[in-house]
Amino acid sequence: MIVSDKDKIETYTGLGVWGELTLDGLLAQTARETPEHTALIDPPNKEEICAAPPLRFTYAEADAVVDRLADTFLTLGLKPDDIVALQLPNSAEAVLTILACSRAGLIVCPLPVIWREHELREALPNIAPSALITANRICGVAHAEMMRQVAVDLMTVRFVLGFGNELPDGVMSLQEALIGAGEGGSSPRRSAFDPNSILTLTWQSELMRRGLTIPRSHNQWVSAGLMLLLEAGLDADSVILNPYPPSSLAPLAMISAWLLSGGTLVQHHPFSHAVFLDQIDAEEISFTMLPPGADTLFSDQDRDMMKARLNAMGCVLIGGLPAGEDAAPLNGMARNTIDIEVLDEYALLATRRREGRLQRAFAMGAVERPTHSMDRIALAELNISGPGRQTGGATLMLQSPMAFDSFFPPAIGENGNHPIVDASGFLDTGLPCALTDDDPPRLEISRQRGDVFIHGGVPVSAHELDSLYASHEALSDAAALSVDDPVMGQRILAAIVPNPGLEVSFEEFRDFLVARKVAPYKIPERMVTVKSIPRGEHGEVLRDDVIDQV
Repeated sequence: MIVSDKDKIETYTGLGVWGELTLDGLLAQTARETPEHTALIDPPNKEEICAAPPLRFTYAEADAVVDRLADTFLTLGLKPDDIVALQLPNSAEAVLTILACSRAGLIVCPLPVIWREHELREALPNIAPSALITANRICGVAHAEMMRQVAVDLMTVRFVLGFGNELPDGVMSLQEALIGAGEGGSSPRRSAFDPNSILTLTWQSELMRRGLTIPRSHNQWVSAGLMLLLEAGLDADSVILNPYPPSSLAPLAMISAWLLSGGTLVQHHPFSHAVFLDQIDAEEISFTMLPPGADTLFSDQDRDMMKARLNAMGCVLIGGLPAGEDAAPLNGMARNTIDIEVLDEYALLATRRREGRLQRAFAMGAVERPTHSMDRIALAELNISGPGRQTGGATLMLQSPMAFDSFFPPAIGENGNHPIVDASGFLDTGLPCALTDDDPPRLEISRQRGDVFIHGGVPVSAHELDSLYASHEALSDAAALSVDDPVMGQRILAAIVPNPGLEVSFEEFRDFLVARKVAPYKIPERMVTVKSIPRGEHGEVLRDDVIDQV
């Protein structure tokens, strides 16, 4: 399925930023050129995560596993453009399965591993998957059984597939395709799929409320990977430690950058401090991504060790920078730091920190070229929406070869769910931004929308939480609040208004949410009772007014 228009494809292909290879094609190319080079390494504590031994793959072995998995999918009768939903830990299987879907011409939808039955039942009907793939257990949670239960009510699901031992009845094993690396196997059924076809569907919290996902093609992922590859100077000698599961823009861009570099990808399931430090030493890591406030996760002794390790590395990438922080995360802990701005799944910007200073504003037009950038193409161009430029209320406009072209499912008719694009081809991200007083003015971008909380790197729709909390039968109204936190980004609180004469304890409220089988991050850490939930003229929660009551 191709949703990019012909003119866009011709333009970016002519500029050389889009090419002729799919992501699995990049893997196959490196497997031919350097078959014995180490490609992919599992977390050393994988046994604790999903009761499976850690594995290592050369490029030839990884390519063979991708062949076998793709052959399994095709043998089952899955067809190009069928959708496969994937919920796996941050292991080799997650990466190899995405690439196998690429090779089979399937569309893969990686699901956050922290989602539970509530989120799966809300999201999956919107994409109508033909197959679900997971592991038997992930960090003690019976994911295969959960997927099996969810599949019962999804008419489109034909197969539930899983990795690991002792899978429940009705879940087909993919373990043989994984562990047969290096033992040969059936001949690969390779087809020449168009790199402009959709490879992934990813989620953004507010779009999810509208039943929509973000589709990206192989070439759009190549562009996202180039942003990291060029700024970091990655090459075949790079050893990349990836601590984020591949369910959103930044970690998937890191996988793309790895494939482009021909280096080694080391997986880390978040987050074990001791394992992370050991991996840096044992695998001689040269590049990693860390969350803001990561230094506060470590003890004083471990922080000193972390500083020594990071300073010995080529560079370190910091994801999801918090707003309003004067001191940069990991300040002084790494000599070569790259900051990444994730623009709410629309695109990402990577900039090397100069003189230890965090860049808070960007020039309009082409983003300052990465240190190792190409001469012929800007990987992102920024502008500001016309209305509100001087009075506030302006939003960030974006043009980039990594930006998506439509929502999924595709819009039907002129009044469908189309992204807002201006006459110059700039996409309206909806992210608040403002012009600084510099000469010339620069763009200062809000790191988030007011209606989205960022908890542990996971975007959470405040509107969704409002409805979820207010659905308790003993409440007349409720709203979600947040407080800033240097490690988690924001911590979530619930403000409730009980019905007259009723009381609801925090324990009762938590039990109610657990019974709804919601993801753990949606359960608030505190609850407060208020007299009312102030709302605006359109029914929106006035969160500052609620906080004033608290």
